[in-house]
Amino acid sequence: MRTATFSRRHCVGVILLSSMVFTLFGETPLVVSAPREEAVILTPKPPATPRINGARIFGVRPGHPFLFTIPATGQRPMTFAVDDLPEGLKVDPQTGRITGSIKERGEYVVVFRAKNALGQAERQFKIVCGDTLALTPPMGWNSWYIWEQWVSDKVMRDAADAMVSTGMINHGWTYVNSDDGWAVCMGLNRPTFAYPPHTSQGAQLYSDNDIKALNDYFYRKGMRDRQGNVNPGKHFPDMKALTDYIHSKGLKAGIYSGPGPLTCGGRAGAYAGAYQHEEQYARRFAEWGFDFLKYDYCEYHHIAPDRYELAARQKPYRKMGGILQKLDRDIVFNLCQYGVGDVWKWGAEVGGHSWRTAGDLGATFEGIPATMFREVFDLYGRNELQKYCGPGAWNDPDYLMLGYLSHGNWATAPGKGAIAPTPFSPNEQYTHVSLWCLLAAPLILSGDITRLDDFTLSLLTNDEVIEVDQDPLGRSALRVAKQGDLEVWAKDMEDGSKAVGLFNRGEGEPEVTAKWSDLGLSGKQIVRDLWRQKDIGTFDKQFSAPVGRHGVVLVRIRPANANPRPSVAPEAEKGFTPIFNGKDLTGWQGEPGYWSVEDGAITGVTTAEEPLDHPTYLFWRGGKPADFVLRASYRFVTPAGNSGINFRSRELPNWDIKGYQADMETGPNYSGIFYECNQRAIMAQRGQKVEIDEDGKRTVTSFADPAELQKHIKTDGWNEYEIIARGPEIILKINGVATSHVIDRERGKSSAEGLISLQLHPGPPMKVQFKNIRVKSL
Repeated sequence: MRTATFSRRHCVGVILLSSMVFTLFGETPLVVSAPREEAVILTPKPPATPRINGARIFGVRPGHPFLFTIPATGQRPMTFAVDDLPEGLKVDPQTGRITGSIKERGEYVVVFRAKNALGQAERQFKIVCGDTLALTPPMGWNSWYIWEQWVSDKVMRDAADAMVSTGMINHGWTYVNSDDGWAVCMGLNRPTFAYPPHTSQGAQLYSDNDIKALNDYFYRKGMRDRQGNVNPGKHFPDMKALTDYIHSKGLKAGIYSGPGPLTCGGRAGAYAGAYQHEEQYARRFAEWGFDFLKYDYCEYHHIAPDRYELAARQKPYRKMGGILQKLDRDIVFNLCQYGVGDVWKWGAEVGGHSWRTAGDLGATFEGIPATMFREVFDLYGRNELQKYCGPGAWNDPDYLMLGYLSHGNWATAPGKGAIAPTPFSPNEQYTHVSLWCLLAAPLILSGDITRLDDFTLSLLTNDEVIEVDQDPLGRSALRVAKQGDLEVWAKDMEDGSKAVGLFNRGEGEPEVTAKWSDLGLSGKQIVRDLWRQKDIGTFDKQFSAPVGRHGVVLVRIRPANANPRPSVAPEAEKGFTPIFNGKDLTGWQGEPGYWSVEDGAITGVTTAEEPLDHPTYLFWRGGKPADFVLRASYRFVTPAGNSGINFRSRELPNWDIKGYQADMETGPNYSGIFYECNQRAIMAQRGQKVEIDEDGKRTVTSFADPAELQKHIKTDGWNEYEIIARGPEIILKINGVATSHVIDRERGKSSAEGLISLQLHPGPPMKVQFKNIRVKSL
């Protein structure tokens, strides 16, 4: 709290100024103002030597324009180079800007290099040319919480300039996005049919005559042209010139619309939404050169008669999502739908790359912020939304409200007394950024980017904190412990470490403890303070730290006897050959009726009407590999499912096989085990290493807890399977973590080479998908 009262007499209590805790009571109270919390900068200044930052992976569609700026800090001038850049791309050695387009689908592992007078740096980076965009959460700026409906061409250009001049671009910040207010405005003198009234039964629907009248009105007012294309307002004189300017800075541009007849903005005037003109709007956005679309649900509730049915909520997003996927330009699709209908469960299915999980977060400028992120803590603390988060699919709790914000007086333009610094205390701002990064949320600043002070800029440019958000594994943190106002949240990282937040949602400066048992850890662990970018020490069983009022301690924990793995290793990716083209089943053969290609993935389906009473397999007809590494992404679309990747196998009649299998399922028991079909069955459970000698004798050792390994496997979303077969030794990995290990020398039963296939297993109706299947010979 920021104020407290106490009595002239009978005063009993404690005043703890350092934590702003006031426990006071009595008669005849007096008001005492709490001291202002000091804004302490924890982020160290980056060194003058080069350091490459930001995401380690990037998605683009085949043949579409490519733009990526290598984010690097260090003294300028600096030069850039990229090893193994795929055909069709080029890098500007002075700016680090990569442009062009890639024709062929595939994964391309490259090495970024940056060099200045003081040294050089390199970093591995993966470019994925396929169907999925936003492989890490988008980072950028949005105009709403500072400019509201007074956004303009100048505002956007100034924001782009600021993103470069502040150095934010060197930390991975990319998007410059206009919210509502860019189009021709209806004005406050609106026709009666523009806004149907609300009744006791809810929002009244537009009639067909209302819609016709609105469309005619939009044309007469110049809000749309004769072809139904939306027109920008006079404050945006040339949209293509604007996006060209933003792109010339190495940044990307975003725009706003909505599926209803009108958009959300209404207090300063209304704007034409995309209803019945979705194709025209999408094409125009692409022609203008935009890279991001925020699509806001407002006013669509006046359209759908069955507006409270899930299909109605999905319909406008499914429609626009399908249109965007057919364009010749990549546009990241943000569903601003406020979490209605559990949008996180279906946002990706309708083409979204991120989706708002609740209403506007908001902030109050009178006293304590109204929520202190309560809705975010409580909603995500259920540990349900996290399983729907991953590369190309991000839960969005709202923008980062840092720096100067609009005071909420929409009738007064910003710059005329309507803005003020964020009401969040420094501790709360650290909590704001830390929690968003742990949740793998989009990082979209919505304060005044042109007047960032040193403290606010330090919150936005801490690369070790940003790495938590941009981690390529794409996990979202779970709340693993809660005791009153004290909470511990933990996120699995791609390199095997854990990012952990110790939060104090209450008062005082209590000690918060992260126990290894809650984190799934054991033994000695190195704990690193991410905000201060320094190791704290080595700890056993638990780590504790005092956490200030509404504050956080953000750490990364790794085993004391292991170094972090690099995110991608070029030497491990070079030499891989895709064995699935992402389009059809060319080169594959399976039992008719069960296999197809959907959304760029091999898809196996069984139904209740046509149940499967035997295992069936889809065979790759490209050879019989012996020593190799196979990598493939897989996911189950249905709640139930059992499948596998088979290798070193031989074909039997009726689409059956005999041979090794890397198992997977939606349940907790079999994913990651080593199985042999039609012969020795389970050869190694998850977490086991099994050596089989020539006579069939087995020596079994345990190298990991099966339950802990299961935590690395998503039951919803994509997983990455890896099979390493070299001689008699075979290792299975899921999401980079070894799950089973077999050395098979048994006479007459071990296999040195054979077919690769995919399995559908008998059982309940299921749908399983595989993509990015590639093989490297050893």
